[in-house]
Amino acid sequence: MEPTTGELFFLQFTHVDRQCYQLFLEQFSQAYPDSLNILQVDNGAFHKAKDLVIPDNIIFRTYAGRG
Repeated sequence: MEPTTGELFFLQFTHVDRQCYQLFLEQFSQAYPDSLNILQVDNGAFHKAKDLVIPDNIIFRTYAGRG
């Protein structure tokens, strides 16, 4: 969610894996090509897959949680 406007972007999948997440990142990047986008992510395996290609206009902010 964009905190100042409340705008949302989402894709709906039947499951989540690296391929689905890659598609999400590509679509998100294309939807907002003129801004630097910060995504809050946890340590899910698909968030840190070694072959994941993170578009140039997306930055991950990792949430480690309380543990």
